[in-house]
Amino acid sequence: VAVTSPGCVYAWGRSDHGQCGHEASGIPHPVRAFAELEVTAAAAGGAHTVVVDAAGVARVFGLSATTCTVLRAVAVSAGDMYAIVLDAEGRVWTWGSNEHGQLGHGDEEDLDEPAEVAGLTVLLRPHPVWRQDATLDPVL
Repeated sequence: VAVTSPGCVYAWGRSDHGQCGHEASGIPHPVRAFAELEVTAAAAGGAHTVVVDAAGVARVFGLSATTCTVLRAVAVSAGDMYAIVLDAEGRVWTWGSNEHGQLGHGDEEDLDEPAEVAGLTVLLRPHPVWRQDATLDPVL
């Protein structure tokens, strides 16, 4: 899965659970279901894909399709059957298969809905960006 600069999502590969948003293909194709959204981040798992739109809404398509409107997501990651979201406050949320404790909640219970990982907060710092004159300028 890839996100282009205008926020369009392209996916390719297997799609036996709908994780590509279209038929399986070895060539990237746009995911039309998200054509109206400005997608800022995306991650592909084994049977699902997670995208975040400009409003911070995390959406999953494929196996275990959900929309997580309360997260204010800024980054996503996806495992074989689980998803991880970082929100704007630095909190980490996980859900999905937890067969090996990979969700980080101290158990092996699967979760259908996102749950905050207790005691884990990521320090979010401004990151440098390139200005048009090619000098490094920190974002404040």
